[in-house]
Amino acid sequence: MELPLSSPAKCELRSFTRFLNAKNNSPCVDIKNVWKWFREFNEGRINVHDEQRSGRPSLPESTVNRRITLEEIEDGLNEDCSHFSVHKIVSETFGYRKVSARWVDKWLKEAAGEWYNTGITKLVDRMKKALKEDKKYELSKMETKEIRAVIKYLCEKRMSPKKIYEDMVDILKEDAPSYSSVKKWSVTQENIDKIHDLIMLDRRMTVRQIEETLGIPKTTVDRIMREHLGLRKLSARWVPKPLTPDQKALRRKLSSDNLVLFEANPEEFINRFVTMDETWAHHFTPESKKQSMQWRHSGSPPPKKAKTVPSAGKGQTITGNYYANLVKQLREAIKEKRRGMLSRKIVYHQDNAPSHRSLKAMAANYDSGFEPLPHAPYSPDLAPSDFQLFPHLKQSLSGIHFRSDEEVIDAVTSFFESLKISFFLEGIKALEHRWKMYRP
Repeated sequence: MELPLSSPAKCELRSFTRFLNAKNNSPCVDIKNVWKWFREFNEGRINVHDEQRSGRPSLPESTVNRRITLEEIEDGLNEDCSHFSVHKIVSETFGYRKVSARWVDKWLKEAAGEWYNTGITKLVDRMKKALKEDKKYELSKMETKEIRAVIKYLCEKRMSPKKIYEDMVDILKEDAPSYSSVKKWSVTQENIDKIHDLIMLDRRMTVRQIEETLGIPKTTVDRIMREHLGLRKLSARWVPKPLTPDQKALRRKLSSDNLVLFEANPEEFINRFVTMDETWAHHFTPESKKQSMQWRHSGSPPPKKAKTVPSAGKGQTITGNYYANLVKQLREAIKEKRRGMLSRKIVYHQDNAPSHRSLKAMAANYDSGFEPLPHAPYSPDLAPSDFQLFPHLKQSLSGIHFRSDEEVIDAVTSFFESLKISFFLEGIKALEHRWKMYRP
């Protein structure tokens, strides 16, 4: 297994150039850039980082708004681009990610910056003078991160930790790191295999546990797992119930059958599609974890909130009789508000709740002339009410204390009145993509 050089930082390349300069070796990598730094190190430079530049933004500051949200971008495009498309373009095409501002002690004023640069210039002049008096270049003490950059590069050249240690002792003398440090920071094929074997034995093992077991630093373990093994730790995805092989086969079959019905005439399917479901609307619904997130400065303590549970008044138990009456009310509402829709025969979708599958409910569906659309068992991700409507409803009610059932009803009514037709169309059209996911 080859160990690719994974995007080394400029300071890492310069650190190794400085190390080679002390060995009187020829420079490597980009010849122009390396000879430039080779010459500067010969003249006495010891800093491997770029000097701070004033620069200027690529766009006028008045046209830049780096705090704009995805929702604001979507609204600014007048719905010509979906939220998913905006996120994909920003993250994948432009390579942007939203990060918090880094806290600094204080911005240097112009006078302070000039004073700082003057001090550096004097220091370089003194070093040049010292080098002229003694032509032999002696490598001053390297920083820890510079040493690690050299170790990283030599490991990519397939050098053993022992050879790296001997090479560094020959150049750095008493400033060389210990053999145990070199061995710990060396990313060798042996360490990669050891970490891989541990992960295969227990995929829930933490980075700290691997560090304690193998004696490899946590940062090295993390780098091996991400860059060399391509691993990332994911949380288990919540599902209503683990499906049996027969239920999975039925899910695939029904998804395929429903997809054929949809693709035959998508516009007609959408015009005929009707779904009905029920959910709880509590007097108080706690905020979700996502809703409670806040923008905080680096190092600031995370926000705190008290643990709460939903509270509800008296609710209605959904029985077969109750649901059958709802079906009849639904038919009358369609007859009144959607004239001519019943003559085209309704494609009626419902989940497999016990009250929905009762004999009285099924008889009501038949008497109403509804054409049932099969629904896979334990599949809320295939029900538009569950994946589209109810999450937005709960979000609009969360964090609000209602004193009576009437206030809850008014809030739910206001929520439905605020929705646009496009909201419901998105939920119905999303079924096509979800059915394709489970099509054999």
